[in-house]
Order: sequence, then C-alpha cells, then structure tokens
Amino acid sequence: MKDARSAAGLAPVGRMVNGLARPVFARYGFAVGAILTEWRAIVGVPLADHAQPERLAFPRGQRRDGTLHLRVESAWAPEVQHLSHRLIERINAHFGFRAVARITLRHAVLAPDRQPLPQPPAVAPPPEVEGASELDRALAALGAAMAGRVRRKGG
Repeated sequence: MKDARSAAGLAPVGRMVNGLARPVFARYGFAVGAILTEWRAIVGVPLADHAQPERLAFPRGQRRDGTLHLRVESAWAPEVQHLSHRLIERINAHFGFRAVARITLRHAVLAPDRQPLPQPPAVAPPPEVEGASELDRALAALGAAMAGRVRRKGG
C-alpha cells in the first residue's frame, strides 16, 4: 500500500501539523487544536480579526460540551455575545460533534499578529509614469468638486 507522500518522496508538512501540535494544545486546554489553527476558516474574517480563542475547557473526564474562552476587543464584545449561539453551531459543525456548549468572553487587546493590518497610505505615482500629471489634475479636480459639494450640503 502506498503512503501519502509527494512526488519528491516527502510527506506534506500540513498533514503533520495537527498531530505534532496536539500535545502542546492539550496542555493549554486545546484538546481540539484545530480551533486555533483553523479559527479564521471556522468563524470568518471579520470576527477572527476581533476575537481569538484562548482555551477550550471541558468538564472533568469529558471531551465534549466544553467552554470556549475567547479574548475579544471591547467594541466587538456585544456583537460576539449576540452571535455566540451561531458561533457554537459553526464550531460544532466544523468538528462534527458537540465540542463547544458555551462561550465566555474576556475583554482584552488582541495579540498583534491577530489584529487587522492597517491600510497602506496612498502613494502618488512616480513622475516617470506616462499620463501621471493628467491623472493628478483629474483627481485634484474631482477632490475640489467633492469638497464643494460637501460644503453646499452643510457637512
């Protein structure tokens, strides 16, 4: 029987991550390690940018009906609380069993790698780009027209 190896004779690293990380995750209460590694896919991008799992605690002697402890940015806490029942459904559907029964929230600043990246500042095109001066004039005229429109509306 042929094992799951690539053409170069090496197994893909992605297949081994959960097996290698399981003992580490279990030590921190993440018996279901995929909740960390697949958080963004489970809950979606907007929510994953403002909430992150801290640990999953199960009742003594059980590996189901756990309590998921989330770190949430304060402004997003009401939204996460409102969506908690849907989050539980999505998490449990992802795992195929009732891994999570409750969610508790802790207001805190998220780790820097979990926060959304700021938008890069607008950069003017370099002068050697053909037609850049015409584009600059057109954008300046559009900006002036928009500013005049806002002033007329009283905003």
